[in-house]
Amino acid sequence: MVVKRSKNVLFPHQLKLYLTVSPNLENVLEKEVQWIFKKNKLNPPPSLKKTSGGIEFTIDSDKLRKESGGGGKNNPISGVCKYLWSVANYSRVSESVRIRIGNEFPCKNFNHLLSGLDNDSNNINWTQYFPLSLPAPEITVTCHSSAIYHSSAARERILDYFNTKVAPQIHTDNSDLKAIKKKLKNLKSKIKNINKETASSTSTHTTTQDDQEETLDTRDPIKIQARIDQLQAELDSMVSEKNDSGRGQTKLYVRIENDRAQLTVDGIVNSVDDKLFHKRTLDKHITDAPIRETLASAIIHLTSFRFSSSFLWDPFVGSGTILSEALEFHKPIPQNRVFQFQHFPFHPVHDYNQYLTSIYKSSSDNSNNNNNNNITVGSDIDPRAIDASIHNLTNLGYTMTNYDQIISTNEQKQHSNGNNILFEIQDFESMYSKIESISKLYKKPFTIITNLPYGQRILNTSDYKLSNQLKDSFIRFGKMLENSDESILKDVFVLNGNPLFKSLTSSSPSNTFTWDTVSTFKNGGINVELLKLKRNK
Repeated sequence: MVVKRSKNVLFPHQLKLYLTVSPNLENVLEKEVQWIFKKNKLNPPPSLKKTSGGIEFTIDSDKLRKESGGGGKNNPISGVCKYLWSVANYSRVSESVRIRIGNEFPCKNFNHLLSGLDNDSNNINWTQYFPLSLPAPEITVTCHSSAIYHSSAARERILDYFNTKVAPQIHTDNSDLKAIKKKLKNLKSKIKNINKETASSTSTHTTTQDDQEETLDTRDPIKIQARIDQLQAELDSMVSEKNDSGRGQTKLYVRIENDRAQLTVDGIVNSVDDKLFHKRTLDKHITDAPIRETLASAIIHLTSFRFSSSFLWDPFVGSGTILSEALEFHKPIPQNRVFQFQHFPFHPVHDYNQYLTSIYKSSSDNSNNNNNNNITVGSDIDPRAIDASIHNLTNLGYTMTNYDQIISTNEQKQHSNGNNILFEIQDFESMYSKIESISKLYKKPFTIITNLPYGQRILNTSDYKLSNQLKDSFIRFGKMLENSDESILKDVFVLNGNPLFKSLTSSSPSNTFTWDTVSTFKNGGINVELLKLKRNK
C-alpha cells in the first residue's frame, strides 16, 4: 500500500519510545540499550528511565539539532528515527518496542475518553502512525484502579472513533488502480463498438491514445477480450493486496490507570502478521520447555560470557536457543525482518535503507575479524533436540563440525567462519570427557550455560513432579561438577525452575561447591532462578 503524504501527515518532532522486558530484567535492558546507543554513535537521552517492566525515553528533534554528534542535524526526522532503528535492529532483550502517541490525559468517564482521543485537544496525530483506513487496527485496552473498568466497552468506543473520525483523514494513493480501470473501460468500449459494427456493418469507433498503447490487433475481439481478462486479473490482484486484512496496520494499546489514559502503538508488529519481536529465527524448531530468545539473550548479559575468555557448552541444549543467542550476541537481527514502523507515513525510507547497509557492512567486517578459535558445544540425550538445534543454527547461517575435526591437528584453528559448532546426542557425563579433551588441547576452559529440565508440572499448581530419572540426572550433574576444576569448567550457570535442584546437586558429604542466585524472573509463567556455581576454596 502506497501512502500519500498529504498535508495532514505531519512529521513528528519527537518520539516517545517504550521498550518492554520481562519483570526483574529492567537493569539488563537498560545496559543493553546504553550499549546500543554507543554502538550507533547516539547520545543517551537524559529522559531515559526504568519503569516496571521496561524502559522509556523521549527523542526530540529540536534537542538533536543543538547537540554535537547527536544525529539528525541535517535531517531531523532521520535523527529521531535512528534511535528507533537502533533498538529495533540491535535489542535482543526487549519484548516489544512501542511508541506513545499524544499526551496522557484525564479519563474518568467515556466522554473524557472520546475527548482525549481528539488530535486538537491532546496532540494525537493519528495519520502519523496509521497507514490504512481499512481494516480497523487491533485495539487492546487495559483498565486499572479507574472509574472506567469495562475494557471491552472502552475498546468499542475507541474503535468507533477510529472508523468515524480517524479513517476519513487517511488518504491512500489509488492512482495505479485508476490507470488500469481506465484501460479496461476503453477496451470494453472498443469491443462493444466492434460488436455493433459487426451487426450494422458501420464503424462508429474512434481510436484513443490509450487504445494505441495496447500492442494488439485493434480489430480482433478475441485478442481484445484476452487483454481485458489479463487486466482484470491484475486489477483484482492489486485490489486484494490493498485490502489484505491487516496489511501494514498498526496495533493500538490503550492503558487506563488511576483515571488517566495513555495511547501507545506497536513499532514492530502489525495487527495480522503478529511476528513477535523475539521471534528472529526463521522456521524455528522447538523442543519441550523452550526458552524465549529474549530471556536467553538476557542470560548471556547476566553471565558476562565472552568467547574471548572461554568456550561454551550447553549440556541440556534443547532447541539451541542459548547457544544461538551467544553466537549472535551484539549482532543486528537478520536482514529479512520488516518492522511496522516502515509502514508509518512519515518514515524516511531512503535514510533507513542507508542505515541498514551501514550496520550490516559493519557486522560483516566484525565477523571477518572474529577470533578463529571459538568452540560452541551443545549436547542432549534427546535426538529431536539435537535435530532442532542443528536446524535452527543452520537457518542462522552457521555450519556444524564434528568432534574429530575439532581435535585433529591444528587445521581446525583456522576454521573459515570463525566458529566451530558441535552438537552430539550424549549424556552430559559422557560428553564431559570430550569437553575435557578439547579444553586441554586448546588450553582454554569452557563455560556452561544451560536451561535445566524442570520436571512434570502438576495440574493447577506451580509445583513440579520430579521423576526418578530427572532426580538421578540432577545428582549425577552435581557429581560431574564436583569432580571438575576451573581449568576445564571456568564458570557454570544454570537456569533452574525446580526447588529440589540445589539440594540434589550439592547434597554430597564431600560437596565442593554451592549455588549463588544471580537473578530471578519467569520463563513461560514459571518462576526460575539463574544460578552460578561457587567453588569452595
